[in-house]
Amino acid sequence: MEKTRKILMTECLGSVAILLLLALVFETGLVAEGLWATADGTTLFLAQTAMTIVLLATVPGALYLFRLRSVRDRLIADGETALRRWGNVRMLMICVPMVLDLLLYYLFGAVVGFFYMAVIHLLTITFVFPTKRRCDHECRAEEQPAEDPMQDDSSHQGQP
Repeated sequence: MEKTRKILMTECLGSVAILLLLALVFETGLVAEGLWATADGTTLFLAQTAMTIVLLATVPGALYLFRLRSVRDRLIADGETALRRWGNVRMLMICVPMVLDLLLYYLFGAVVGFFYMAVIHLLTITFVFPTKRRCDHECRAEEQPAEDPMQDDSSHQGQP
């Protein structure tokens, strides 16, 4: 489990390091901003539309991925191997568009829509950050019956 967690952590922190490197390269002027900025704006429109669709698909998809029946069954049956595979898929669903959004932000001359999408992906990482507790929980999620938070617990009756 620890090896898998380290791999997922490396992917996560590596993506954040790439973001910082991109920002450093563009902000220091080593690479000029706005290389893809065009007068007609068609390329910008298509890129923003595509990245918005990617955002709308990947964020909920990555957050919901481990609740899918087939993925959950694989996590229970295969444990660490399945966690590594599906954890990589989930991390890449978030990190690749995040890096691409920041790159497009600079290539189109600081169009803030791309920056906001990169920030949304960055915030999404906090919900899937590969901590030891999360990795253990996701591999053992179905071994114990899930508790219904809406169900009345008789041991707490009489308490507000």
